[in-house]
Amino acid sequence: MSAFSVMVAAPSIQSEFDASAAQISAIISGYAVAYAAALIPGSRLGDIVGRRRMFAFGMLAFGATACLSAAATNIWWLIAARTLQGFAAAAAFPQVLTIIRLQAGDEQARARGFAAFGVALGVSGITGQVLSGAMIDTDFAGLGWRGIFLVNPLVAVAACLIVWREIPETRVSPAPRLDGPGALLSALGFGLLLVAALSASGDLTTAGGVALAALILLAIFAHRQVRLSRDDSHPLVPVTLFQSRFGWALAAAGLFHTTVVAFPLTMAVFLQAGLGQSAWTAGLFGLPVTIAFLCASSLSERVLRVWPPYRVMICGGALTALGLAACAGAGFSGTPALLIGPLLVVGWGQGWFLPLLLNAALSGLRPTLAGAGSGMLATMQQLGGGFGAAAANGVYFHLIQGSSTAGLAFVLATFIPTIAAVCAIALLPNPAEA
Repeated sequence: MSAFSVMVAAPSIQSEFDASAAQISAIISGYAVAYAAALIPGSRLGDIVGRRRMFAFGMLAFGATACLSAAATNIWWLIAARTLQGFAAAAAFPQVLTIIRLQAGDEQARARGFAAFGVALGVSGITGQVLSGAMIDTDFAGLGWRGIFLVNPLVAVAACLIVWREIPETRVSPAPRLDGPGALLSALGFGLLLVAALSASGDLTTAGGVALAALILLAIFAHRQVRLSRDDSHPLVPVTLFQSRFGWALAAAGLFHTTVVAFPLTMAVFLQAGLGQSAWTAGLFGLPVTIAFLCASSLSERVLRVWPPYRVMICGGALTALGLAACAGAGFSGTPALLIGPLLVVGWGQGWFLPLLLNAALSGLRPTLAGAGSGMLATMQQLGGGFGAAAANGVYFHLIQGSSTAGLAFVLATFIPTIAAVCAIALLPNPAEA
């Protein structure tokens, strides 16, 4: 919800603070980098101190940093507050996946849990776009864009109260130690890797240097995790995670998340800069995707009574790819209304694919590995979205700066998430081969 709200509020923030495009980008990228960097350490801390406790801490910190964002008096304050909010989100989010995995008693219960998670994502997407746009346009309580951040503390407190009352505490017993050097290496490595992706549209030499440094740090991190796993010395990411179909699920999740992040960003730029639509109108074009995602997730339990999960995921991925291809054709026509039908197909495909993939990835893990698996899965989703967005937007702006029309640039940029969706289908872990 927070991410959608900030995208809608970006023009108002830019106007009030007379901020540059790079500073507005930093509000979003600072959050994304902090979030990606802290997911694996955040999931491990949940194993140690308890998932419910870590979730509550993360949500309360998220609400507090939202208040800091609302109180910002300059752009750098807002960037810093949003970066801190990314760390807070990383403390809370992996616990959700782990709790669903551990609290569900059987495969059907887990499927229902992840379907409900998909519904929550759909509802938050709709709420973020509609509520934030309405609050900004009506200048609710004279708060302007600041009002969208003040919704977060209310949601955070409500979530904490519900979880504390309804969800029992779980942790790994005996409690593992936190691999401090490993946590630092993973945070720096994954964080810098996302920085490289986000900066690739600018200076490629600098982005390449940052990416190389990130890969070196991640290689050191991987070597350390192999050594600690061999010695049974509390690795942050045990190598036994990758002895099942989990590794393939990670790759599929990273690729498919390109369709969730890269395509909406490219579409928003195309609608505003290419077709002259307002930011509010461009935001409304996200509604067909989120509504269809919500409906598909809600109905997935009924579909699973007829089809096995693997077949439903194949259909979901195929629908996503076909919908994206249709969006490319509709965009080339220059008529925004023609996007609505294909966007519904994209959202329906995502609603069938993503929740079931989360279940398929985590259900095969031992309970002691659920936390590490959740952290890795969320990290790969974040990296996939970041690299996909960098590639798609890079193609779009490169073509626009040349002689290409906005419609042609949108078509070619949309090929990237379309191909990513097809590759994700090919990498899906087939239970029959496990």
